[in-house]
Amino acid sequence: MIKHFAEFYFSEKFFDREEIREVEIHDPIKIAKKAPTGCYRFQLFDRVGEGNRQNISGFYYVGGVELTLDQLKEEELPNGSDLIEKMVENGLEKAVRTFMGDYYPLSWNDEVLQKG
Repeated sequence: MIKHFAEFYFSEKFFDREEIREVEIHDPIKIAKKAPTGCYRFQLFDRVGEGNRQNISGFYYVGGVELTLDQLKEEELPNGSDLIEKMVENGLEKAVRTFMGDYYPLSWNDEVLQKG
């Protein structure tokens, strides 16, 4: 039997904390609206029994702001040039500023969603 899961990410001082919860269906908009407090992103996946993850989604960022590469260049970022360099090297054109003020590059299958 296939089960659906969401892995929620929370920013801690020096690392991310993850929490996996079973969900009824892969509906990122509904999941974002009910995301646990402090969750800045989540990822969806399936499992058959106790097997490996399957159908792994991109990341869904909750309550962030999507920025183009040009907009990102205008931001005052700590270590901003590193982020921009890596994005250019990997052909990525967008990033997200999370509600906590952190920046992450957006891959082709990542998406920014609003919580409410």
